[in-house]
Amino acid sequence: MTQPSRYVLDNRHEYANQHHESLAALLDPGSRTRTLELLDGSLTGMNCLEVGAGHGSFAVWLADQVGPQGRVTAIDLHPDGIPTHERLTTLERDVTRFEPLPHGPVDFVHTRLMLQHVPRREDVLRWLVSDEVLKPGGVLLVEDWDASRTDMVLAAPDPQTKQLYDRFQELLGNKVFAGGGTDRTWARRVHSRMMAEGLTGVRTTVSGQSWVGGEVGGRLVAASVGQTYPLLLAAGMSESELDGVFAMLGDPALVLASHLLYSSSGTKPVR
Repeated sequence: MTQPSRYVLDNRHEYANQHHESLAALLDPGSRTRTLELLDGSLTGMNCLEVGAGHGSFAVWLADQVGPQGRVTAIDLHPDGIPTHERLTTLERDVTRFEPLPHGPVDFVHTRLMLQHVPRREDVLRWLVSDEVLKPGGVLLVEDWDASRTDMVLAAPDPQTKQLYDRFQELLGNKVFAGGGTDRTWARRVHSRMMAEGLTGVRTTVSGQSWVGGEVGGRLVAASVGQTYPLLLAAGMSESELDGVFAMLGDPALVLASHLLYSSSGTKPVR
């Protein structure tokens, strides 16, 4: 039997809205720009697929872009938070089951911060490129963080704050996420895997930014702390340490280097 993803950031958690709102604010603008560049500035009439849609901010944007003749399908394990839209079909699915799409193969596939968390990520990528999912001439855009570095602090109010954040980030990445099946180095391999699957014109852009305590980047990390709190305790952090992490993430004197986002795209050849 296929094993589902053990992704530790549950869409139904009380911190899920904060998590997804922060991700949308940080990443949607770049994903929109990249998508429009890849599709010559227009998605009108296209059939699109969003995989690992979260709370649906990007799927809804796609639905706005495709126009009356277009269609968007959004897949997620827990799609409860995705808004309704007349051109958006929402499916509750484990992507590793490779089930047929209700509207057939699509012109554009986008997935962001999903494949790195799926143990069968290479099989899923192969499925996304398959004739069942992507039309000849269609475009695949995969965006994942290279989260392999845990030394993220650019500035801190004192050495103790930096030391505590470093300890938290090390345990979050190498214990909590790794224990859930996440491959924090996957983003750097997507380009070669796309080429191996026969996509052409494969290109990768890499981007990052600073995250400031009390601002959207700090709120994103704080949401991750809230969602993984019991797992961080099990990994060795104390309640007082986690209280300290929550506090520092609201302090503008803490500045973090974001993970680097690898945005990889390729086109399926027309036979």
